[in-house]
Amino acid sequence: MLNFIYVNKFIAKYFQSSENIDYEHPSKNINPDSPNYRVMLEAIDYIDNMERELVNVVSSDKTKLFARYFNNDSDKTVILFHDVNHDPITQFCCHINYFFNEGYNVLVPYMRGHFLSKAKYHSYGYLESNDVASWVEWTNKRVGTNGSIFLVGIGVGANAICMYSAMDVPSNVKRLLLDSPFLSLKDFVDEIIESDNIKDEDGMKLDIYKSIEKNLGFNIVKSTCIIPIKKCKLPVYFSCLEREGSKVSIYTQTLAAFCPTTVDTLILPCSEFDSDQTYFANRVAYNKFLKKFVSEKGK
Repeated sequence: MLNFIYVNKFIAKYFQSSENIDYEHPSKNINPDSPNYRVMLEAIDYIDNMERELVNVVSSDKTKLFARYFNNDSDKTVILFHDVNHDPITQFCCHINYFFNEGYNVLVPYMRGHFLSKAKYHSYGYLESNDVASWVEWTNKRVGTNGSIFLVGIGVGANAICMYSAMDVPSNVKRLLLDSPFLSLKDFVDEIIESDNIKDEDGMKLDIYKSIEKNLGFNIVKSTCIIPIKKCKLPVYFSCLEREGSKVSIYTQTLAAFCPTTVDTLILPCSEFDSDQTYFANRVAYNKFLKKFVSEKGK
């Protein structure tokens, strides 16, 4: 009985998006105590005055997904995939402004289970990788296949792009930027169970694995970034924060080492209270990193 209760709470907490996100008013998602509060508020105020469209696609599993599209009448498009339990406009407020002001169209999808995008559960990148393919296809229909596409992801968004990279990717997808990816869903689940001080004497892990497969429709072992990144043929840029007690920098450096096409890795030191995003740890360094990412020669 204990397993059943814990497993249901686990699935609800970690595989369903939070209801405490204001998608219509992104500025309300900013922590007023954050040292980046004013910068993010100014960035969102700027975005609020930009023209944008609410667009949608239907993914391969018939899930209807939505995105904000900032049309810059360009043949270059950046697609930004956010982390779970985040509003993408809030999380990418500075990215949107940077890329748009550099002359790029900017497409900002809402991951499955967020805002108007359907699906009861998100899958930490496995199902979302097909959603990446759907948005790339949408972009090519809208802008044309002669245009260039750049993919940027944070957290689960980075995982989705990573898994997508092993698929049949169109030749006009030029580069990938993976910010704070993790290695596999299994590792993630195991770490949470360990942090909750749950002993696995009664097969708790196996029960959770089975519940994920039942509810989400895939085996947890398949949700790994290591296998697809080994097959990646596109130039990849990695970035993350380095914070005491966090394994994110270890995950990022591990994937970068496995990736045969790694171009650059940016790891920025950060204290617990400095920032929750790589971008804000050092904005000057990160903007240079973004400029290198989208440049013609990657320099």
